[in-house]
Amino acid sequence: PNPCTPIRFRRKQKTEIDRYLPAEWSRLESRLSGENLLCFSIMRATGMRPGEVLALEWSDYDGEKLSVSKQVVRCQLVDSTKKSVRRSVAVEHWLRPMLDNCPIRFAGGPILVNTIGTRHCDSNDFNIAWRKAHTRARAPYRIPSTLRHTRAAELLSRGVSIPLATK
Repeated sequence: PNPCTPIRFRRKQKTEIDRYLPAEWSRLESRLSGENLLCFSIMRATGMRPGEVLALEWSDYDGEKLSVSKQVVRCQLVDSTKKSVRRSVAVEHWLRPMLDNCPIRFAGGPILVNTIGTRHCDSNDFNIAWRKAHTRARAPYRIPSTLRHTRAAELLSRGVSIPLATK
């Protein structure tokens, strides 16, 4: 018998993260376009949080890395990340052409802009497209933050050390 059975936890245990498999991402990717594709591709390629992606500016991108130092929280740009740690994130080779060929790259300002040319203040703008992509791809819905865990799993499977992969 399990000696821990009588122990009651105060908090509910988190369920295991069901990461995206490459074929599943490919089906989702084909159902996204424009800014929606760019937003979720950045999340998948870098493991960044949704609020961090919304806060990205072109000055944060040097062609190889993204500098993460701020986030959007409740429609406000905050000058710190969730863990209050400034970090540099490598950009996967497959994402670089998407960023390099973005029509607004040399205009400066935010990477993701809304229809009036300003920064998106809420990830809900993208979540509608994310949900629709799952429906069209006939994939089980998962919240966008699952892309962060998918990225960590990919790095671990490549042999990257745990502290670096889960940064």
